[in-house]
Amino acid sequence: MGKLRNPMLRKIPILILAVISFAGSSAFAQAPRKILRDSVPAIVSHLTPIGRLPSTNHLNLAIGLPLRNQAALDEFLRQLYDPGSTNYHKYLAPQEFAERFGPTEQDYQAVKNFAEVNGLTIASTSSNRVVLDVEGSVSDIERAFKITLRVYQHPAELRTFYAPDVEPSVDANLPVLSVSGLDNFALPHPKNLIPQKKTSADATPQAGSGPSGTYAGHDFRAAYLPGVTLDGSGQSVALLEFDGYYSNDIASYENTYGLPGMSLTNVAVDGGVGNPGSGNSEVALDIEMAIAMAPGLSKVIVYEAPNTSPWPDILNRMANDNSARQISCSWGDTSPGSPDPTSEQIFKQMVAQGQSFFNASGDSDAFTSGIPFPSESTNITQVGGTTLTTARPGGSWSSETVWNWGRQQGSYVGSSGGISQNYSIPIWQQGINMTANHGSTTMQNVPDVALTADNISVKYNNGQTGTFGGTSCAAPLWAAFTALVNQQAAAASQPSVGFINPAVYSIGKGVNYTADFHDITTGNNFSRNSPTNFPAVPGYDLCTGWGTPNGTNLINALTLRLYILAQPTNQTATAGSNATFSVVAGGQPPFGYRWRFNGTNLPAGGNISGVTSNVLTLVSVTTNNAGNYSVVVTNFSGAVTSGVATLTVTVISNPPPPVANFSGNPTNGAVPLTVNFTNLSSGATNYVWNFGDSHSSTNANPSNVYTNAGSYTVTLTAIGAGGANILARTNFIVVTNVPPTANFSASPTNGISPLTVSFTNLSSGATNYNWNFGDGQISASANPIHVYTNTGSFTVMLNAIGAGGTNTFSRANYIVATNSTPILSPISDKTIIELATLTFTNTATDADGDLLLFSLDSGAPTNATINSATGIFSWMPTEAQGSGTNLISVRVTDNGVPPLSAMQTFTVVVSESNLPPVLAPIAGRTIHVGTTLTITNSATDPDIPTNILTFSLTNAPASAVINSTNGIFTWTPGNVFTNTTNSVTVVVTDYNPWAINDQHLSDSKTFQIVVVPPPSFLTSQPPVTFTNGAITISWGAISGQMYRVQFTENLGATNWTDLPPDVTAISSTASKTDSTNTNSFRFYRVFPVP
Repeated sequence: MGKLRNPMLRKIPILILAVISFAGSSAFAQAPRKILRDSVPAIVSHLTPIGRLPSTNHLNLAIGLPLRNQAALDEFLRQLYDPGSTNYHKYLAPQEFAERFGPTEQDYQAVKNFAEVNGLTIASTSSNRVVLDVEGSVSDIERAFKITLRVYQHPAELRTFYAPDVEPSVDANLPVLSVSGLDNFALPHPKNLIPQKKTSADATPQAGSGPSGTYAGHDFRAAYLPGVTLDGSGQSVALLEFDGYYSNDIASYENTYGLPGMSLTNVAVDGGVGNPGSGNSEVALDIEMAIAMAPGLSKVIVYEAPNTSPWPDILNRMANDNSARQISCSWGDTSPGSPDPTSEQIFKQMVAQGQSFFNASGDSDAFTSGIPFPSESTNITQVGGTTLTTARPGGSWSSETVWNWGRQQGSYVGSSGGISQNYSIPIWQQGINMTANHGSTTMQNVPDVALTADNISVKYNNGQTGTFGGTSCAAPLWAAFTALVNQQAAAASQPSVGFINPAVYSIGKGVNYTADFHDITTGNNFSRNSPTNFPAVPGYDLCTGWGTPNGTNLINALTLRLYILAQPTNQTATAGSNATFSVVAGGQPPFGYRWRFNGTNLPAGGNISGVTSNVLTLVSVTTNNAGNYSVVVTNFSGAVTSGVATLTVTVISNPPPPVANFSGNPTNGAVPLTVNFTNLSSGATNYVWNFGDSHSSTNANPSNVYTNAGSYTVTLTAIGAGGANILARTNFIVVTNVPPTANFSASPTNGISPLTVSFTNLSSGATNYNWNFGDGQISASANPIHVYTNTGSFTVMLNAIGAGGTNTFSRANYIVATNSTPILSPISDKTIIELATLTFTNTATDADGDLLLFSLDSGAPTNATINSATGIFSWMPTEAQGSGTNLISVRVTDNGVPPLSAMQTFTVVVSESNLPPVLAPIAGRTIHVGTTLTITNSATDPDIPTNILTFSLTNAPASAVINSTNGIFTWTPGNVFTNTTNSVTVVVTDYNPWAINDQHLSDSKTFQIVVVPPPSFLTSQPPVTFTNGAITISWGAISGQMYRVQFTENLGATNWTDLPPDVTAISSTASKTDSTNTNSFRFYRVFPVP
């Protein structure tokens, strides 16, 4: 049989081969990747991992993108801080920085796409597109960056840390610069220490005003800012923090040291900080140092991020917010590492925006094995520390030395400084002799400046007080000091000082260095690992940089620095023509100028002038003048050299003669006539004009003012390399006189007579003037002053006379002088008592001399009078008018047109007076002994209201009484008064509760009381008579006395019967007839009725 083969079987090897070939081809053609170098901590290569980070853990990463146009950015930053550049201090806003140098939108989107494709979540974006925050699981992160995250035991701290085992990588064309957050080997830590509870051995005991002589509150300004009134008003300080603080600690610090309450604004980054942690002492220290140095700050902005937050997150937020011109950072990595390129880009953005970033250099004495981030960056100001001595608590600066405590609890403690292993020396650090200070001439040196870092009192941890040391004290002090600098700059309408290093190093290299800085020349930051580095020396050193600020001197040096606003520009001139160079400087005048030619000072003379002014002039240049020109500008702060401008001189062989030509506009008109001449000449470089009126000019296109009428011939001589040419235009300019125009104004045009009016002549074309003021007065002055003494409306006329004739102008009823109001002298308030006469004389004046009449306004008392001519006022308050306050107005009226008046109102306080009462006469009385005499006395009181009257007796029998209220007198004389005459005096006394100093006036009346025996039946005549059965009884009586007769028929009875009616005696005898008696006998008795 033949062999049959399955066709599919024959295809299988081919198919397998094709698959293998495809797989092999794919592996070898994989796209190249970009390695993100220096992302793995160097220590990892020396450690053995103890495990892997769990794949389900989540991490927060900050992906950094590279800036665009980085070479252009570096050049821009150089110009930005070069006083010789016209870009000097012309800062960018964050949006402008992003537009010019930030990553593109496309690049940013590409990175976002990369994150999302790899399972990472975008946590936040940034406006400058420099940082993209993402979060994701460890497994996603490892896959995205081709790494394994392993766990290691930390070699210096009691904790583990994670880190990649290899450098992360991304697609080669993906715009990623760095990834922060892939390890937690170096966590930010505060650069402050709490020393033993004693002052530093190098500080004068009790040098500060805080506890145990520590420095606090106003001590810092007293030491570094004597006499400075700047307080940071209008400025803000931003603080970079990886922990929180207790606000009551800040309030306590302010209250303890008499500082004003500060507005604190917290900005949360990456979720911020919940409860303050162990680093709250650093945050409190930073705030307290800032407000102590600049107590007038508008606010302190505290940026708070978790301790695990990547540096680019908080730095980028501070740069994009751009809320503060000065920033302080007192945190840093625990150990040296590789540079952080994304953070360095952000530092450059701050520099471009004019933000000053101050970083505490560190507290571990000299750096020996690298410098931890961010203390070696060249784009921020590194701040070292000193030990300060003052004259007394709250006293002035005495001296400073390098802060160095030596070995403390196993570590060396002092102001850190050293040489960068990653960054070349910046241009501003170049040119310094580094021999004595052991610095580098090729790499970045740290620090730049310093401030006190020793013996600082701080309130922290929710009520504690401690003594701190560390460069973290110095950094916020420098930020606050710069707020004072920027306050002065703003007051002078200047931009902020921004990144101060170029200026500081320029000052340090200048002649005024020791006036602007306290140069720290004693001490060192030696340690066991660095026994000879670094010493303090005169000038710059690697312990304290240039030193500490010397108050006003440094503030002025930073704010009043010299810079170039407009550079000289290149010129091209033909031989024989003129050329000029100019420069415009900014800063504090006066300025000095010295022009240079080809690098050498240019002498004055020949065809050159202005070598010491801002404008250099070269007349009729030759080829010898061709070359490079620059100018050195100076002021008190130093010198700056302008850019170079080149003069190119061209030479024309056998030049043609010049041709003079010109025009003028206008060529005719009235005087004064201004004519602008236009030079139309060719082949000329110099010109001589003659305008025909004795005026001349050498300007190319002059103007001339013709002040006299006439015709004028104008001549122009044009001079050039080919000779000279003259053009004369006869009667080219015709000037005529114009008739005058009269016009005027006056001030004031109305008012009270006498009215002084100033007239302003607004006439044109006139030389003489005649004024008629309308009141019969005239003047020939140009601008007269006239006094109108009468009232009325006046028409003013002005006749203007000039070379062109006369013109008259009038204003009808232009001046209105009105009557002036008289002035009545003030009248003081008066007091008087009732029935007394008040008299005084009123006086008044009248500017017009009008007749004045006085009167009383309605409401005056009816009997008050005033003499209309003399102004004599008179009034006697009556009892009826009574006491009280009377408001009286006196008016004076003139006889002007219209009549005007003035009034003064015064008060008359009338007090109550007291008049004596009047007691009615009392007639004498005769009474029988034992009879009660009753007399009702009456009295009147003339006072209104009536006073209270009280009756009393004098010279009266002891038993006599009188009712004090109603005046009823009663007396029953006993037998001892029989046949006596008794004198009785009744007294009535008043009491006036309304009267002042009541005198209790009184009146009295004396009368006689004759006491006679009881009535008796007559003996001189029969006492009883009988007539027609009636019995008449008679008895001796007292005329006017009433008697009662009673009878009884039984003497043993007790009740006798009245015999009415009673009888009133009309003489010395009285009688009574009884016609009722029916008995044979009756007994009668008689007694006086009271």
